[in-house]
Amino acid sequence: YMFDRLSINPAVAGTTGQLCATGFFRQQWAGFDGAPKTGLLNAHMGIKRISSGVGLSVYLDELGQQKSTFARLSYSFHRKLGPGTFGIGLSAGLVSHSLGRNWLTRDPLAQDNTIPAAGNADSGFDLGAGLYYVSPTFWVGVSSTHLTEAELEDVSIQTRRHYFVQAGYDWAIKGDKKYILQPSFLVKSDATSTQVDLNATFLYNNMVWLGVSYRTEDAIAPMIGYQ
Repeated sequence: YMFDRLSINPAVAGTTGQLCATGFFRQQWAGFDGAPKTGLLNAHMGIKRISSGVGLSVYLDELGQQKSTFARLSYSFHRKLGPGTFGIGLSAGLVSHSLGRNWLTRDPLAQDNTIPAAGNADSGFDLGAGLYYVSPTFWVGVSSTHLTEAELEDVSIQTRRHYFVQAGYDWAIKGDKKYILQPSFLVKSDATSTQVDLNATFLYNNMVWLGVSYRTEDAIAPMIGYQ
């Protein structure tokens, strides 16, 4: 999540002052039919003439017979605040879900009327909003996605509104910028269940970093990187 702030918060768009692109791909349970696959592409840039930024996020997810696609355009209005930049953002786009037809059961309709035996797809309008502040040593954001809670009747799916709070800090150990500790967190909630991600990364000489992430009741992930 430290490297993907835009897809959940449109206010991030352009706040780096540079053209940025990020791509992710994840495959689980490789070798199994219908195994989960997830892909994400983000790109954003600033427009200094109007103190703004624009961005694009495309998210693809596949699990068994269900495929999901989210595509959003983001706009962020910027204002200088102290040593950093404050952004107010909106995103708008399309959410789409489709169900395939290769069901293992002989007659899925006989068991569940919401499962289309011949496959089906539906899409709806998606809206998001957020606030974001970033300075040379600190960043924090509050945002919400799926504000419209689009109802996709043809596939019996309704999107749920989600809420996010994220923040991070770069701490130069004993004031020496050669050794930087970067703690951060992300809180995710749909107002029914809440999950917290915690991360700590140690950056050496602005070049090599080691870290670990913890997701409540889910996973621990070690990390290593070079920049």
